[in-house]
Amino acid sequence: MGQLRLQSLGRRAGQQRLVVTSLALQILSPFPPLTLATPVPPPGPKCALNANPDGSCPNGALYVHNASCVGEAGADWVIKPNYHPGSACHGENDPNGPMFYNGVYHLFFQDHVPMQVGGHLATRDFVHWARLPIALWNDRWYDQEAVWTFSATIVDGTPNLVYPGIAGKNTSLSPCGKSGGCFTHSIAVPANLSDPFLTDWTKPDFNPTLTNHMSIESRDPSTAWQTPDGEWRYMDAAADIYSSWDFRSFRNVGNLEDCPDFFPLPPDCPGCNSGELAAARPTHVRSGGFGGVYALGNYTHGLANTTGNWTAILEGVLIDLGGPASFYASKSMWDGHRRIVWGWVKMGEQALEVYDGKGGEYTGFHAGGCPGIGLAMTNTNSLPREVTFDPILQRLNYFPVSELSALRGTVLGSLKPQSVANHTTLVGGGSSGVSVRQSELRASFAMPSSATRIGIQLLSGTRSDGTSFGTRVFIDFAPNPNKSATWEAKAGFDEGSMECPTYCKGCPPPAPTNRTACPVATAPLLLKQSDSALDIAVWVDNLFLELFFMGGRVAWTVPLPCEAIGDGSGASVFSLDDPSELLSASAWSMQPIVYDDSGSVDNRT
Repeated sequence: MGQLRLQSLGRRAGQQRLVVTSLALQILSPFPPLTLATPVPPPGPKCALNANPDGSCPNGALYVHNASCVGEAGADWVIKPNYHPGSACHGENDPNGPMFYNGVYHLFFQDHVPMQVGGHLATRDFVHWARLPIALWNDRWYDQEAVWTFSATIVDGTPNLVYPGIAGKNTSLSPCGKSGGCFTHSIAVPANLSDPFLTDWTKPDFNPTLTNHMSIESRDPSTAWQTPDGEWRYMDAAADIYSSWDFRSFRNVGNLEDCPDFFPLPPDCPGCNSGELAAARPTHVRSGGFGGVYALGNYTHGLANTTGNWTAILEGVLIDLGGPASFYASKSMWDGHRRIVWGWVKMGEQALEVYDGKGGEYTGFHAGGCPGIGLAMTNTNSLPREVTFDPILQRLNYFPVSELSALRGTVLGSLKPQSVANHTTLVGGGSSGVSVRQSELRASFAMPSSATRIGIQLLSGTRSDGTSFGTRVFIDFAPNPNKSATWEAKAGFDEGSMECPTYCKGCPPPAPTNRTACPVATAPLLLKQSDSALDIAVWVDNLFLELFFMGGRVAWTVPLPCEAIGDGSGASVFSLDDPSELLSASAWSMQPIVYDDSGSVDNRT
């Protein structure tokens, strides 16, 4: 059976030193300041081709980008995520091309949406980030209208970004070339490999690498893999496979089902194989796609110049239960010892008031907002999540990387082991309560002996009419009925005590009366005989929650309603039916990530 070699090089990021003072938690970086090794390039051209005398772009096809934040919605943002990395001010969507190279993690993303280009962030520790100049402008005929979601592959020690561009008018790209809108594939490489942050990127003269039979389904190329024979392969959103022996000349060799992210099975989750009988191990993961699902199966490389052979074992499992409405377009990378995945978190279509603050229609990419608060940044990147495999459950786990603990600030509350009936306060609420709007909360309960609902309630309050509101994150537990190796509980959240706007894409802003109860949802949560506790972890970053049940067996991105954002406070743990034994509960404030905005304001992302 052929094994794939995903080309990713580098060393593990250094560890943080934490110093606790009497005032606050101070993060000391073991790294020197983020400085650029090469001159900062000028901002992207206003037109890929020579401008018309009046300054407009030929054919009106190229979006005129404003590289700075002047005049952008971000200048008016009142509230935004603070420890999730992303664009400074522009609309953004999919994470692109994550990679680990020479000790630095790189995260690209779709910036300047709509008519997007390739934004760029870099870090060594997931705490200190450099916002770098745009990596890929749409400045060639083959990407004139936009640069869409791309991936990174290390080839002979050099990072290669394989990206889809939307070309302008070009009659050689018949038939779509007559009106523009043809998709092409091209490659960009670093201009200076000695620059640790790979600030500048160039587009070699052999581009574009693919132009034939390219449509919108040809977007989102995956990271490439190499067969034992030396053949490179990657696939696009339609799962068309492209083959090359020199990573310059590519050709379509067939189709292998939808999977814009494809990688070998990740390592087992810690302690997951505890002597229980495990099923046969799959070899690979197909991941992503419109619905944000993954599949497990077996892959062999097959004959040269073919797609290889894929046999599915498990299909259709959501990476994040918020997908595709709140978590979308995931991309992963290998850093030498673990698989890390990112996703696009989009909030405005769910709980926030859907208007752009200027009386226009909400686009889905720029700011929404909350009455009485103001405009909010509604799109960002998820927390980086480590991906592991559970051989007993035959599922993937997704859980935030351990480095994020360096962002913990003040301890907001903690509880020792005790019996919990109804609610027990973890963080004080009410008019003089503590905000947990930017926090991490964890609770662990001993395995109950009877059916009950256990969980965390947060961002609660009491209205002037005496009614209460809040968000509950819970596990509905039922004992193992047949003493089987695995059985099913329910994970869920409840925001039904609040109201959310009725969303209609392309519609004017909703009237204040055009609202309905916010979501209440549950989903299956698999349990094992070896489980001794029920664990819930919650990350709150001002506008949304990232929920993780049982170490990431279920991950769920949940937007917060405006009432919780504006008026909610405090947190408690609860057991609603029968008393349960709490093992531990803790809450920490989360400090903002530290940015070094490299370059001038006119050419940063």
